[in-house]
Amino acid sequence: CRASEQHVGNTLCDDATPSHRAMMREDCHCVLEAVRALPMHYQQVIQMRHGEQKSFEEIGDQMDRSPSAARMIWYRAVLRLQSVLSPSKAG
Repeated sequence: CRASEQHVGNTLCDDATPSHRAMMREDCHCVLEAVRALPMHYQQVIQMRHGEQKSFEEIGDQMDRSPSAARMIWYRAVLRLQSVLSPSKAG
């Protein structure tokens, strides 16, 4: 998703050094790749919550779930991301 990568690049601190910006871009790339590897419903809930800033009520409506079910899907997606991005901390 090139647009997501460009958006991330545009939000980097203006006063950061070039090497710091490059490291931040690489970290963002790793996160985007990890999200793409998730099951589709996890990708969707992460996009809606973090990309679109939707409430759990709005997410639940779109996913035909209750707000608490949407929150649980999001929570599980975040746990999965954490385990993928920091395997040594998982478990």
